[in-house]
Amino acid sequence: MMFARVSVLGFALLLLCPPVSAAPSPQETHQRTASRRVFDGIGGGPPKGAWTVGVQGGYPWQTVRGLVGVGKRMAPIAELETALFRRWRPSLGLSMAWVDVPRFRLSGEVLLGWLIQTGAVKRLGPQGILRMRFSAPLGRIAPYLVLGTRHALLLDRRTVVSSSASVTTLEARHNWTGWATLGAAFAINDMLGLDVGMDWPWVDAPTISIPGFHLGIWIGGG
Repeated sequence: MMFARVSVLGFALLLLCPPVSAAPSPQETHQRTASRRVFDGIGGGPPKGAWTVGVQGGYPWQTVRGLVGVGKRMAPIAELETALFRRWRPSLGLSMAWVDVPRFRLSGEVLLGWLIQTGAVKRLGPQGILRMRFSAPLGRIAPYLVLGTRHALLLDRRTVVSSSASVTTLEARHNWTGWATLGAAFAINDMLGLDVGMDWPWVDAPTISIPGFHLGIWIGGG
């Protein structure tokens, strides 16, 4: 699909861009340090030594996500997502904050994982995910937007039965899912925060999916 190809190209260009940051004033440094740990989960790209773990529960998606900073705005990601405990997606990846100024952060993410769907319609195969995260910390509140594209290589098992024998083959096909999340994060203190958001995936495009929602709790330190 043309949109899927354009989205992949856009994310690739983003990952090639150099990060941009600005030196904050002492007052801005204090405000950001007091609340930024809980914003790293939804904004991405925590600084070196900082870590964040979050659990998001809602309908129909639930997610467990963790990041730890290892370099200049670079952080490995571990993520587990499920939809109604029928579709599972464990993934590992990398996050990088490309723009990090006092009132705005833009980060990109690349994840590789495995899609496992049980039930009447079974799906199985590797999946790659590209995301952009926009967040605007304003004191202890941070509105955010997540845009993503997911590409899965599904392995379908087909069995042909004849009078003499049965032959089973594996067929691969591409499955694309677009994703958007709009929400807001709230820092309770420097280690604890909440977020609420609306999730709108485009599963099995061009079929339009019903939006979902979530409530998350985050802890962080470092």
